Amino acid sequence: MEITTAFAHDILIEQEKASPEWIKPAEYLLRADNGGLIYSPRPGLYQGVVGVDFTSYYPHLMKEYNISSETVLCSCCDPSKDNVGIVPYVGYHICAKKRGIVPLSLEHLLERRMHFKRLKQASHDIVQREQARQKDSAIKWMLVTCFGYLGFKNSKWGSIESHQAVTAYGRYYLHKASSIFEKHGWEIIAGLTDSLWIRRKGKNETASALFEELGDIQQALQLVFKEIQAATRVPIQYEGVYDWLVFLPLKTHKEIGALTRYYGKFHNGCLKVRGIELRRRDTPPIVNQFQREALEILSQASNAEEFLKLISEVRELLSSWKARITHKQIDIESLYHTQKIGKEHYKVNNRQSSAKLQLESIGLHVLPGESMKYIVTNEKANNPWKKVLVAPLLRKKGVSFDIDYYNQILDRAFESLFSFFSID
Repeated sequence: MEITTAFAHDILIEQEKASPEWIKPAEYLLRADNGGLIYSPRPGLYQGVVGVDFTSYYPHLMKEYNISSETVLCSCCDPSKDNVGIVPYVGYHICAKKRGIVPLSLEHLLERRMHFKRLKQASHDIVQREQARQKDSAIKWMLVTCFGYLGFKNSKWGSIESHQAVTAYGRYYLHKASSIFEKHGWEIIAGLTDSLWIRRKGKNETASALFEELGDIQQALQLVFKEIQAATRVPIQYEGVYDWLVFLPLKTHKEIGALTRYYGKFHNGCLKVRGIELRRRDTPPIVNQFQREALEILSQASNAEEFLKLISEVRELLSSWKARITHKQIDIESLYHTQKIGKEHYKVNNRQSSAKLQLESIGLHVLPGESMKYIVTNEKANNPWKKVLVAPLLRKKGVSFDIDYYNQILDRAFESLFSFFSID
């Protein structure tokens, strides 16, 4: 796409890229070589929280601030004389005389994505809405890759300095947006790169109370959104209001919230789940099903108080699932782990190495990146033939599974949902 844009604008394309990263002192790298801005939440249960995020944040920054390898630290402009843009935090200048290939390439994609986002919200035709949703999703992932490609050393219009410029602008304007929300009476609960979770300052009100007082929340935030968009040049959108929202702690530091591990229910009944076992591809179906049923129970709650009362029902659900495992009243297919091979040779005797050995014994050679399915027969066994059993052998032999192991992973799945209780 970038090459097509270059041809369209009669720009000469290098056959071989010859622009290595320039040498920087260590203290400069500490300032420049950072990612997105994070506001870590306090682990716990929240209510009446509003989710907002920037639309295609990094691609919009690349387009609006003319970020491309040939525009960042260009040789044609003199920062002391020309009206160049200066990247916050890192001080790079951006060309004021020419438009970069990367922002030129992104313009049409961003326009089309905004068109399909509007169409899927406004259309009353179900088929048209679904088509718009699919096209929006396809363009979204194209835009996601453009940021990573900008930092790829062999990209013809990429450079580490332009990559750093994007993240620097991202940090600067997420902080700017946070300040604007705070000025208008909101407090920041959490923030991650292009998203913020906010609630009214000094209040722990339910979503219902928030709607009663402010009415249409999205409409009530429009003036704030306009101010943020004027300051950043990036559209910001309302995601929804949470009836309840749980931020889980880091596994290594229980006092710090993990922004990649949370779940909550919007006021419209939809659930949003990130980072728990239910979202992992290597989790046995039995764990996925348990957490799915647990969330169905919790989704009955319309505020934090009701959420807490429902935990006892989830405990009963856990006991029911464990009893089914103990009495072997379970579909064996629901016990499968599906994992990818991480390496060609393993030095330790773990589940993956045991499964790989069994597959190779029946002539199935698996390579790193390929998946294999197995059930755990005896987690504590040192013998790889007793530790697990891979799917092809299971169909031939039948199996007795490790009851204690599967009960333990169900316990961990329950604890994962409610680990925020360890915080006062």
